Amino acid sequence: MGRHTPGCEITWTEVGFAEMRDVMQQDRPLQLRFGVHLDPAIWDRSFQVVVEFLLLRRDTFAWVDSRVLATATLPGKPGADIWLARGFAHAWEVAPSGFYVFRPHIWFMQSSSDGYVPGEFAVGDDHHFVTEMGGAAPDRFPPPEFTGGSGRPGDS
Repeated sequence: MGRHTPGCEITWTEVGFAEMRDVMQQDRPLQLRFGVHLDPAIWDRSFQVVVEFLLLRRDTFAWVDSRVLATATLPGKPGADIWLARGFAHAWEVAPSGFYVFRPHIWFMQSSSDGYVPGEFAVGDDHHFVTEMGGAAPDRFPPPEFTGGSGRPGDS
C-alpha cells in the first residue's frame, strides 16, 4: 500500500508502451509512468525533488533510476496533477523476461542550515507486470528517457 503526506500523493501507476500494458515483450519499448496529485502551494516554495523509479524482482532490488530536480524544472509545473515517466528502447534493458514490481517514489526536500530536510513525499502502490520473450521491431520511436507533464498522458 502506498504512503504519502497530505500535500503529495501518487494516484496511479502504469507500465507499458503504445497499446501494450502490464505484459511486455522484452524487445519492445517500455515506459514506467506514475501520476502525482500535489497541493498547489507546493509550487510556491523551492524544493529539491527526488524522483525514483524502482523495480523489484522476487522481493529484491532489480533496478532503480533516481534523479534530483529543482521544483522549477519538474515536468507539469504548476499543475495540481502531474505525471512522470522513464522510458527505454527495449524492456530487456531493465526487465529481462520475468515478473516484476514497479514502485515509484517522490520526495520534496527543503534546504536548511543542517542540509536538506524532508518535506512532502509519496510512495506508490506496487504495480505488478511481466516481460516475456518475443516482439517485433517497434512501429514507432521509443519514448524519451525521462519526461512528464500535467494531467495524464493522452488526456486532451
